[in-house]
Amino acid sequence: MAAPGLAAAASPAEFAAIASDAALWDLLPCAAYTCNANGAILRYNKKAADIWGREPELGDPAEGYCGSYRPCAPDGRLLSRQDGPVAQAIRDGQSSRDVEVVFEQPSGRLIHAKMNIDPIRDDRGKIIGAINCFQDVTARKQAERRLERRESLLQAVVETTPECITIVARDGSLLHVNHAGLGMIEADDFGDVEGSPASQFIAPEHRAHWSALHEKVCKGDRLTWEFDLVGLRGGRRRMETHAAPLRLPDGSVAALAITHDITTRRQGEEAVRESESRLRELLEALPNAIYTTDAQGLVTFYNQAAIEMFGRRPELGSDEWLRSWKLYRTDGSFLPYDESSMALSLQEKRPIRGEEAIGERPDGSRVHFVPYPTPLVDARGKLVGAVNMLVDLSDRKKAEDYAQRLAAIVEFSDDAIVSKNTHGVIQTWNKGAARLFGYAAEEAIGQPVSMLIPPERQDEEPAILERIRLGERIDHYETVRIRKDGTLVDISLTVSPLKDASGKVVGASKIARDITERRRQEERRQLLVNELNHRVKNTLATVQSIASQAFRNEGHDTNFSQFERRLVALSTAHDVLTRENWEGADLKELVTRTLSPLCPQAERVDASGPWIRVRPKLALSLSMALHELATNAAKYGSLSNQQGRIKIEWRMFETESEGRFGLRWEEMGGPPVEAPKRKGFGSRLLERALSSELDATVRLAFPPTGVVYEIEAPFRG
Repeated sequence: MAAPGLAAAASPAEFAAIASDAALWDLLPCAAYTCNANGAILRYNKKAADIWGREPELGDPAEGYCGSYRPCAPDGRLLSRQDGPVAQAIRDGQSSRDVEVVFEQPSGRLIHAKMNIDPIRDDRGKIIGAINCFQDVTARKQAERRLERRESLLQAVVETTPECITIVARDGSLLHVNHAGLGMIEADDFGDVEGSPASQFIAPEHRAHWSALHEKVCKGDRLTWEFDLVGLRGGRRRMETHAAPLRLPDGSVAALAITHDITTRRQGEEAVRESESRLRELLEALPNAIYTTDAQGLVTFYNQAAIEMFGRRPELGSDEWLRSWKLYRTDGSFLPYDESSMALSLQEKRPIRGEEAIGERPDGSRVHFVPYPTPLVDARGKLVGAVNMLVDLSDRKKAEDYAQRLAAIVEFSDDAIVSKNTHGVIQTWNKGAARLFGYAAEEAIGQPVSMLIPPERQDEEPAILERIRLGERIDHYETVRIRKDGTLVDISLTVSPLKDASGKVVGASKIARDITERRRQEERRQLLVNELNHRVKNTLATVQSIASQAFRNEGHDTNFSQFERRLVALSTAHDVLTRENWEGADLKELVTRTLSPLCPQAERVDASGPWIRVRPKLALSLSMALHELATNAAKYGSLSNQQGRIKIEWRMFETESEGRFGLRWEEMGGPPVEAPKRKGFGSRLLERALSSELDATVRLAFPPTGVVYEIEAPFRG
């Protein structure tokens, strides 16, 4: 673009006159300069000098075609002035638009600029010079590079995640599938499936349902559902997808879906159901009475033998049939149900063995029996119920048969069940143990159980044996054991003492459960939490960077300094919460971490109160308030001299309706304090924002001895 009043064709005199008009040049809205046909600079405005970082001497041949310290190509290579775009325009007589160049200022800083160059001709058409109007685009180029880096990082995350990530247009066509997804649909390259209908990979019986839910997602819903995926080569998988709407650059809406393969999980669940069915069939076939209860003692299962022993058919979910079955001790005294072996097993979470009893049926007949109640726990060790087998002692032979069948249950258990004597020598070894540890029964029985313990954990077994000799039960002890092939396996171990008829401990039974998959899931969950925490901290850093750029041209700005300090306080609280996986923060640590940057002398802060773990929302708000108070104290209050101190106290107390939390900040020993004549942002934060954010009662006072701040808020843990 030509300068105002500078015609494309002008006489040399006119060109020189216009080029010398300083007022005209300073009115231009962009950086501009003009040179003659030999490249000597005739005029430039202040905006050009600011971008160059210098003021070149007019007419100096060494400054030919460009007034920068050193001109460079967009890739950073140094250019001779004769090779620059202005010299090129003078040589070929062609105008150039939006030419990207790089200037190096004397300070070494590189400036990216875009040039618009026009050659100037005299009235005979001869080129007598050129004019260059340009602008600084450094900030935009830096933003573009940052955006490219973020997009590259996001692309790397998407392409390396083991989950299938897809973007499906509203019409059902595939817009993107990551590397993991291509493997699941058995495609070698995205180009093979780009634009094809996603429904071709959905099992026919699931397509209608999938399409209906996909349409709901495109209308704004966030949904999770399951379906069967069929690959290009016919492979079939069970998938679970989490889909959310995604606005595309062209304004249209698509569905972003993260889908993972749950085939193995569903197969495992089916195997568990089949195992439970087989176990139920086995229990039904046993001639001894067996029933199960939930954690409260309500009946959940019973077999036909239990009906025959109790003399009536119970109602599931009720324990009345047990209470109506009168119990007696072997000496004939009445035995309340709450003192029965089954009730004690649930209460104490341990198997009860060897306690005989007598039951009276509704028709008055009695049966002498031995119960074998055993608590049932889930994979986390939580009590979920109990199983009880009742052995009728009226026929000892029948009792032996029952014991054999109970051994069969143990043998067919998926868990490793092992017994050992008090010296740690293996006595019994079921099939579950053979599957878990790789040793056949004949290889294991008679060997020390320490052969399953890794060298670095050999000290565990003596401690376990000592507790067993004392009759203690070890519940769900998580540890590591070593298989026959030398590989390690994570297990949950339950150890119970075995006693003889006289009550003497003669050994122990061990139940080992493989928890490898559970550990992997926990590690995967922790990885996602850590990734989320990392992204939140990156977001805080991004906010700080954006704010810094926004305030860059404002000089030293108090508002920005306050904003940056509050952002630092928020980041400090986030650090404490991150270490605790965002489950809460230790209040004492939060106070110390927030005040230490402003008051490194710990003896000047007296912080006291009970141990309290505050919820994330309260932790963030308190850190902002404490940082604001400490900043004011360092400027005007008790931290502005060498004698001042701060006293911080907190407490918990109850009201009729809820538990509440109170904190008091008191300054002392500083300069005399006066109430501010006007309230700034800090005061509004302390009084109004926290009151609204936490539903709290706050008080900010300015006695001469020092600032006093009190806050009282509901405490929800």
